[in-house]
Amino acid sequence: MPTFSLTSRVHTWPSRAEVIAGLRLWVERQKTKHPQLVRAGYFGSLADGVRYGFGSDADIVFVVTHSNREPWWQRPLDFDHPSEVPVDVDLFVYTEEEFAEILARGDLFSRDMQNVIWL
Repeated sequence: MPTFSLTSRVHTWPSRAEVIAGLRLWVERQKTKHPQLVRAGYFGSLADGVRYGFGSDADIVFVVTHSNREPWWQRPLDFDHPSEVPVDVDLFVYTEEEFAEILARGDLFSRDMQNVIWL
């Protein structure tokens, strides 16, 4: 989140390294609590390092062995709030089978998923 300086009107934004460090801590906590979590990574502006900047969020993908929650977009509710991460997180949670299907599609989102940086 933006930080306000007491001596300046300039806003600062967490660095890419700070966000990734927070993600690593959060993912480790999630792996401990959720043994079905087999892979976690980030993509989008955080991954390419070029577009990341003021106002950016963290796009995260979790791959799980199974889930009882349907549809897929409700699965982030199974995981704790990422309090270690200093920016907003968009979390996508797919089963291994669903993730393989996404990779095989060949569309723009599939290309994003092929470029995930795994933690």
